[in-house]
Amino acid sequence: MQIDYRKKGAGDVVILIHGGASNNRQWQSLIEDLKLSSMSLPPICMAPERPHRGAERDSYSLADAAALIERLCDSIAGKVSIVGHSLGGVFAMQAAVQLGPRVDKLVLLEAAPYDLLRQAGCDVAYREARSLYEFVCDGSERGEWATIAERFLDVFVGRGAWRR
Repeated sequence: MQIDYRKKGAGDVVILIHGGASNNRQWQSLIEDLKLSSMSLPPICMAPERPHRGAERDSYSLADAAALIERLCDSIAGKVSIVGHSLGGVFAMQAAVQLGPRVDKLVLLEAAPYDLLRQAGCDVAYREARSLYEFVCDGSERGEWATIAERFLDVFVGRGAWRR
């Protein structure tokens, strides 16, 4: 498995896992802010790129994501902190379980563990969440950001929220 990632910094290691409709560039501003901060030794920020298009995305599992993060950690001595956003938060949780005591901190931003709905037998809610996820991923590939925002708000705020 080849790992495509961005790496900057010199201090403690922080692994940044992007959301399902994004890529590792979503962390660029944070990485730059940390690099320019008044910290004596900014953290080493590693932001791996994971599959997020078409069939590659659909066949990518929690185990695959955790394996990618474990591979990154093979070259790191000591503990790591993991930050995950949205679907990346789910991957971060799985990696933290597999890495165990190697994880110093786990930070989840809008984590979306939708598969827990399926496991709990909430099939209708799971299908709704999965449908929204696929809509956002497919729309992001086409650059349909206004359409994504409308559906997202209508789901989470209420029907017609975007128009109001």
